[in-house]
Amino acid sequence: MINRIALLCTLSILFSSPIVCSSLSFSTDDVKSMYKRAVEVSLTDPEQAIYLLNKCVMANTEMHDSIMLTECLRTISEIYRMHLNFSKSYDYAWQVLTIAEELNNPKVLNRVYENIGMLYFIFGQHTESESFLHKSLNISKELYDGSKERGQELISRYFNLVMLYNQIKDTDRSKKYLDTCFMYSERINQDKIGKGFLSTELANIYFINGEYKKAEVLLYEIIIDFENINNHESTYYTNNKGYLVILYNLMGDAKAWQEKFTEATLYYKKGLDAISKYNAHKVLEADFMYKLSDIYKFNNDYKAAYDYLYRSKVLNDSIFGSKSIKNSELLEIKNKNREELTSKNIEIAQKDKELLEKEKYLTKVIMFASIFISVLIVVILLIQNLAQRKRHKIKQEISSKVLREKNKELTSYTLQFVEKEKAMSELIKFINDNIKDSSKKRSIIDSSKSNRSNYWDEFNKRFISVNQNFYKQLSEKYPELTSTDLKHCALIKLNFSAKEMAHLLGISASSVHMSHHRLRKKMNLDRSVNLSNFISGI
Repeated sequence: MINRIALLCTLSILFSSPIVCSSLSFSTDDVKSMYKRAVEVSLTDPEQAIYLLNKCVMANTEMHDSIMLTECLRTISEIYRMHLNFSKSYDYAWQVLTIAEELNNPKVLNRVYENIGMLYFIFGQHTESESFLHKSLNISKELYDGSKERGQELISRYFNLVMLYNQIKDTDRSKKYLDTCFMYSERINQDKIGKGFLSTELANIYFINGEYKKAEVLLYEIIIDFENINNHESTYYTNNKGYLVILYNLMGDAKAWQEKFTEATLYYKKGLDAISKYNAHKVLEADFMYKLSDIYKFNNDYKAAYDYLYRSKVLNDSIFGSKSIKNSELLEIKNKNREELTSKNIEIAQKDKELLEKEKYLTKVIMFASIFISVLIVVILLIQNLAQRKRHKIKQEISSKVLREKNKELTSYTLQFVEKEKAMSELIKFINDNIKDSSKKRSIIDSSKSNRSNYWDEFNKRFISVNQNFYKQLSEKYPELTSTDLKHCALIKLNFSAKEMAHLLGISASSVHMSHHRLRKKMNLDRSVNLSNFISGI
């Protein structure tokens, strides 16, 4: 993106007044001030405006401000367009479009599309003009937020299409779009000058439909408003006064079609004076002269008719003709490019056959090599996968075998503990039956309970060392399980019977069964699920 902008910086120098492409070190405020000044003098001193704008281009390139850069280049294009240098206007318009589409900034694209659309409009390229003007309109619709500024912009985009459809005499569509303009005009409370622009195109529709008197009456009102504008009433005083050129042209046409030739001549001449005075709409100057030539010819003043016709032809050729110095630059570049492309195409065509054969051979080699490499990679991956699966299976078998052996040892230890518990229970019974001293009896019984607790601690240590994550998995999956529930689960995993568990836990067999029933409920197990198998699988 930066390289493209640097290129545009160079192009802007080539296409306009000379500027040294060096570090300018302008601040953002300096650039904005220069841009504002350039816009202010764009009509009266276009060379100074372009000089200032090119300095802005350089500064914005240095500051990497792509959005402001596109605005400066677009404004240069519009100034060239206003002053009838369409060759350079086109050059800048398409350069800006390239950057704008890369930026993909809707506000920038909106103005760029409008500028290119109006360039096509001037040259009568209606299809291309309509396409770009509609693109601009669609973006304005998306950006419209109800504000006066956005409303004015939207009216402007609809208005461009009204002018286009009036030019091709499609009054149905122009009236439809003009109605939309008036709707938004009321919505944003547009001033009488803004509404005057819209009313002008309504008068133009009357004129196209042959309603010359209606057009004339409406134009009188609009012309009076514009003639009475002063620089205190309008921010864009010169631009709005310059619109009198359009109004005088339409009024002259309305008079001429009603055969009021004296009045028509008056308005055409007022139009020429307005072009000179306000430096606006210079593209209509040749048209005014041609119409004056027709009127003088009708009145048998052949000398004046010839004079205006000759001046019209010279001016028209200077603007649109292929011999125009301003526009011949673009044609010369295109012709030169076309010759170079033709010679290169012949050379390329000769080499294409050789390259095509080489490409076919290389394609076959690459294809077979790719297939071979792909097959080889698949085979290697399959072998690696099989080896990994085999190693994993062996590890699992070894781990399962070790676990089974350790659980057998743990079961054996626990069974011994059960036997000791039986012996302890018999000893306690004997003590209760034969020893009369209650304090001595209590001491022996408490000692046996302490030993039982030590047995459980030793059991838990051994069980956890063999089945490391058993308790953790159970607690995470079933947090409602108590420490007693976990003891039952451990004994179930070791395949102890209910009777053995009863001896070990010091409870009855029926209590063991009840505990197992509660376990099933807490684990939400279906009746078809075997509790022992379920816990063994954890």
